[in-house]
Amino acid sequence: MSVLQYKSVKRNLRIIFDLIPDPFWWGSFIIGYIKVIAFMGLTTSWNNSWEFYFINNYALSSTLAFCFTLLFFSIPLLFKGRSRLRVTWAFGALLAFLLLADLVYYRGYGDFLTFHLVAQLANLEDLGSSILSLLYLPDVLFVIDCILALLLLVLKRESGKEIRRQIPWFLLIWVLATGFIYSAHYRYDRVENGQNHIVFRICWAPTDSMRNLSPIGYHFYDGYVYF
Repeated sequence: MSVLQYKSVKRNLRIIFDLIPDPFWWGSFIIGYIKVIAFMGLTTSWNNSWEFYFINNYALSSTLAFCFTLLFFSIPLLFKGRSRLRVTWAFGALLAFLLLADLVYYRGYGDFLTFHLVAQLANLEDLGSSILSLLYLPDVLFVIDCILALLLLVLKRESGKEIRRQIPWFLLIWVLATGFIYSAHYRYDRVENGQNHIVFRICWAPTDSMRNLSPIGYHFYDGYVYF
């Protein structure tokens, strides 16, 4: 291959890679989705400590969780350069905090945090002294990626400056993900009236609502109802 051909191939590959979200974003999204699935497994098991439970019967739930997680991480795609990396990290850290907060509250009260509950902060005072007793060593897996990612950003200060905004990816994600979520809502909530599955409905058991919507979907719907 001649030098000119090599440069041409390199230039074409660069154009293609510029159209694809950066590896840091992909890694954050994939790890975030894995943590969401792990959280859903922990909170739908018979043992509310660190016990994983997730079976094929929850295929729809895991797909909805994928869509909600993808929508959540699509926001950083609107940023460019180092800002993309910082915002992506912030969203990953926010998700980790949300999952840990829900997990601790679930272990203490068998329920999940809501906007109504957070608005009444006095209800959380009794939990403060027992937070450490409700945390388990494996829970560090929910935050260790955020720590490592932050170290990576600090050590590689010059990386990411060439990242571009990827509005087409953002729009594609929103069209496909919201399309699937709405189709599931229309089929199971409206057509079948919740006989086989429930999406945007409050279940009598908080764990059912969390399993149906995933943590991100659960808090999104809770915010919609609250406000």
